[in-house]
Amino acid sequence: MAGEEIGKKRMRIVGKKLSRTKKFPKVFENLQRKIENFSNVLRAYGFTLNSEPSEFAKECFLRLPQGAQRKIFQNFILYAELIEELKRQNRQSLSDARQLTWAFLKKLNLQPCSNTFSQIESTDLIEIYSRDYIQIFRSLKFFEYYRCSVFDLLVLDWMTLFKREAAIEEKIFFNMEACFKGLPRARSFEGIRDHEVRERFSQGPEALLVSLKTCSPLMSRSKKTKKAEVVLVTSVILGPEWADEQTQQLCSA
Repeated sequence: MAGEEIGKKRMRIVGKKLSRTKKFPKVFENLQRKIENFSNVLRAYGFTLNSEPSEFAKECFLRLPQGAQRKIFQNFILYAELIEELKRQNRQSLSDARQLTWAFLKKLNLQPCSNTFSQIESTDLIEIYSRDYIQIFRSLKFFEYYRCSVFDLLVLDWMTLFKREAAIEEKIFFNMEACFKGLPRARSFEGIRDHEVRERFSQGPEALLVSLKTCSPLMSRSKKTKKAEVVLVTSVILGPEWADEQTQQLCSA
């Protein structure tokens, strides 16, 4: 039953993209240019980003309505501009996940729960996901480990981008759903052990060993209702290696 619900959710997200036939290549071209510029900025910090979209992500994007394409474009511009601003102001703040995340929240007028930042360490890997489970923010440590295309990150949900054991994926999904629907508080991921993550569309390392830490809703400061707009996830990368042979077999199935 749980797997069915996740499958339906993924089909709604992906199906929404593939149901369109009219294409808007202009926004795609502009987004690709911005990604290339962003990649050049981070190259100065020793990061080598993958700026080439997978064919699947490109096709999904081109079939989106123009308004949805522009929303993706705008979300990325906000993130890229923030990196540029912090680079000019204080180079050190880019490597501090807490400072970078706080600056992003201020830029988008988002309010964390009272205990969110007390549970974040400066070396944590931090991601923020939309209601469609698409990543709209990532700390720079993300690029130290993952090799998936920046374009794919902006377009595809995490269930499509990354491959995990089905049981682990279900638990992550329901923990994130609880953040979106439940009381506004930061919570630890329940019942999720350290596990392997594989990238579906890139030539990155065979697997990363990941330890998920917390999941926290972020609310809009400009709205009266305290409903989660997006969800913040923290994790630690333990290593690019398999924990055991059984898990490898499950992930490759």
